[in-house]
Amino acid sequence: MQYRIDEGSTGIRITVDGVGGDRDALLSAFSACRDGRCSCPTQAYGELESLEVHEAGDALVLDLRVRPGGKLAVDEIRHCLDFTLAQTGNA
Repeated sequence: MQYRIDEGSTGIRITVDGVGGDRDALLSAFSACRDGRCSCPTQAYGELESLEVHEAGDALVLDLRVRPGGKLAVDEIRHCLDFTLAQTGNA
């Protein structure tokens, strides 16, 4: 499973391609993050204003919006995403 991270002026967009049969497990994991129950070992969650997850064909798209005055570190986001993918058996 591949993903890409695109950094913008108000946040980060993550596209996880080829989710296939792992869709439900990934949606559940990303929903937990959106709801403040993220299990990844990072401080990045404190910088988020919002996290939206939606489907686009065989991909999941996560839009992370940084809180005013906050900054999201792409390396931290990558670390968290790798952890979450490993937790769902998609490392």
